[in-house]
Amino acid sequence: MSIRDKYSLEIGEFSNSLADLRNGRIYEIEKVPGYPAASSLANRLEEQFNMIITKIEKNEAGDNEKIFDEEK
Repeated sequence: MSIRDKYSLEIGEFSNSLADLRNGRIYEIEKVPGYPAASSLANRLEEQFNMIITKIEKNEAGDNEKIFDEEK
């Protein structure tokens, strides 16, 4: 299983956060309740990035892999 497949859910979460930023979906710009503040989005991206890197370094199962194993 490729790294991209193994960690597809984690990568997807990270990509969604990047899309929020790219599309200006942050509270300071849109003033929409539920959109994250820029600092919250930065913290979320940092946490997601560190989580993915840690899992890869430790060769831990990805969330997608865990779900697949639970369904067996």
